[in-house]
Amino acid sequence: MFRPILPIALSALLLALPALAADGPEPSYRLDCVPDVGRSESLADWLRLRLLLRGFDEETDHPALRLCFRIDAQQRLIPSPGMGVGYGGWGGRGWGGGYWGYGAWWAYDVEMVPVASLVAQRPDGSVYWQGSQDIADGSAAALQDALRRLVERLPLD
Repeated sequence: MFRPILPIALSALLLALPALAADGPEPSYRLDCVPDVGRSESLADWLRLRLLLRGFDEETDHPALRLCFRIDAQQRLIPSPGMGVGYGGWGGRGWGGGYWGYGAWWAYDVEMVPVASLVAQRPDGSVYWQGSQDIADGSAAALQDALRRLVERLPLD
């Protein structure tokens, strides 16, 4: 028995049209602020390319999101092991002595950690999404890696 393929293909296309129309246009953005590190123009171009690869279109007049990238420093408490008092030493039979550590409030150091952050706002000023990512060290590659991770985590909704 012969069945025509055209009606089946046409019905599949008609069933897929509402799903294709529901995707809608790609989200648009405007860069409000870019970190001021040396050549910020090239960093802005780099961010535009990453956002384009992610599926965002740049629009300066009526964007759906206003993006603000920043570099901040956050204070972190880093455990400092080995604080305490003790006595003893290595003898012929191994370690002999005792050790008492100070309380937990003494066993931490305060360290400043560089952090890249992204705040995405809607046109009315409400925050759509925000996130932060640690910068491993002070290099440009570590900064780009942190910014790339922020762009990847930015939702497309």
